[in-house]
Order: sequence, then structure tokens, then C-alpha cells
Amino acid sequence: MSWKIKEENYLLDNWKIEPLAQIIEFLDKTEDSIMRKAGRMGLDIHKEQKYILKKKWTIDEDQYMLDNYNSSSIDTFLKDLNRSRQSIFKRAQYLKLTVKSTRWTENEINYLEENWGLITIKNISKKLRRTTNAVSLKACKLSLREQVLGNGSFFTPKYISEILNISIGTIYNCIANGQLYVRKFYVGRKFKYQISVDSFLDFLENNCTLWDSKIADIKIIESYYSNYIIRKNDTFSVTILLPHWLKTKIRYDTTRILFNRHNLQWTMLEDNLLYDLKKRGCSLNTISIRLHRTSSSIKSRFYVICNNYSMREISNNSHIS
Repeated sequence: MSWKIKEENYLLDNWKIEPLAQIIEFLDKTEDSIMRKAGRMGLDIHKEQKYILKKKWTIDEDQYMLDNYNSSSIDTFLKDLNRSRQSIFKRAQYLKLTVKSTRWTENEINYLEENWGLITIKNISKKLRRTTNAVSLKACKLSLREQVLGNGSFFTPKYISEILNISIGTIYNCIANGQLYVRKFYVGRKFKYQISVDSFLDFLENNCTLWDSKIADIKIIESYYSNYIIRKNDTFSVTILLPHWLKTKIRYDTTRILFNRHNLQWTMLEDNLLYDLKKRGCSLNTISIRLHRTSSSIKSRFYVICNNYSMREISNNSHIS
């Protein structure tokens, strides 16, 4: 954006008189833009000597660092010493304080391994009094899994879409609609979703029409209903106890005819069955399985059926009158 004459005059009148922060706020321009303009106008853009000279560390400041570096936060040093973060870290290196602070103890490593994936990186770093980068780096060196799947007991939306062989967009829609319970997990600057096994199994049961057991990885699903037993002679056995709804789902998916029902016209028999099932109070999932139609299709068709019945009643009443 080009400079106006009024802005140039203001810069000339207030340079080295008003603080630079006030000039930036008044002109609503970046610091680089103002400094370049001041240089082109012949103004002195060099810092004063008193600001260039480095402030020497005193004996009292060094003693404060020695006494409190391993027990106080960096924010406390910034406030008490009135120095920059970089200056404090460099002084800590000079006083050989950083060697002790960066060495991980056995208790810290155990805490990290036990809580990785259960507690956010931010809270772990706060508990251990370490930076988030230090915690992430140590987790990487320990070969820990991605934090959102830290202890192996959670799913991600992508993993669920791969198990069920459906689009990840469908999974995110279910999360937004409350059909799939998730826990938001802050990783870096982004939110990720952490889904427990119980939430995943509840989702499977309550949304049977969204997935097909024939194309899903049914072995993984069955593994969460399995009991693993190791006997004294080191023999290994697996017992699979599938719930009734899952057995019914698998049996239905195996026997039903596979064809595309998209835009397939509704028959009178289907309309009557839909109306009858609705009157009996059947759930949407039950009706979807019986009619082999999507939930949205059933809702739309039921609305049309109700309107047709209303129109018939009006027509009959007018004919009688």
C-alpha cells in the first residue's frame, strides 16, 4: 500500500519522539514497512547506543539462576530478571545448568510411557516442567506411537473408515451428528479425534445400515468380542462370543441381494410396509434393514406417504360433503 502525504508528515514529526509501537499502531503498518520508509526518507533508523550495549549479568542474578533454575518456570525468570528468554537460556548454558535440566530421570520416563496417549502433551510438559518439544522428542526416541493412539486402545476416524470400508467423510458426519462419540485431542496446532473401543462398538450396533459386514474387516470387529486364554501347558485358545445383533447383521448381509437401489422407485408394497412399521414404532435402523433403504431415503419417503394419506382424507371428506 502506497504512503500518503499525511502519513509521511506524521512519520517525520514523530520519529525518535514517539515510541515505535505507537507509530505502528497509528499508521496501521508493519514495522518493516515503517523502517524501510524511514530509511528512504533519510531518517536515522539505527538503535541508540544505550539499547545496543548488552546488560551484564550481576553476581546476584547468577546466584538467583543457580538457586531457582531447576525449580521455577521460565515465565518466573522473565518477570524477576527482566531479561529475554534467549538471554536466560544462554546464561543457563554458561552456568552449566542446562545439563542437569535436560537429563531425563527414570521416574520421568515411566510417567511419560504410562500417560502417553491419555494426557495431552501440554499437560505432560507442565507436569514434568519440560517444553512440549522436549516431551515430543523423548517420546520419539522411546518409539512411542502417535500420541492420539498412544496406548493402543483408541481408534482414529481414518482407521474406522478403513475397517468398515466406508468414506472418512461419512465418519466425520457421524461425529458431527453425535452418532459416534469422540474425544477431541490437541496435537500440535490441530485437533485430532480419539475414539474408544466401547464407542466404536456402540456405533456399529446403533448404525447398522451405514456399513456392510461383507466388505468390512469383520475379523478385526470379531476380535473385540473374543476371549484369549493361555493355559498352563502354553496352549493358546480363542473364544469368540458375538452379540445377537452382530450375528443377525452378518446373516442378513450374507443373504441379501446386492444391487444398486439408488433412485429406485418405491413400490406400493414398500410404502405400505414402511407406513405399517412406523405405526408400530419400529426404529429407523430396523426399517432400513427390512426395506434395504438408507435412512435419508426412508425419512423422505415417509414424509411423502404422510402427505399422500392427508390428501386422500381431504379428498374423501370433500366427496362425502
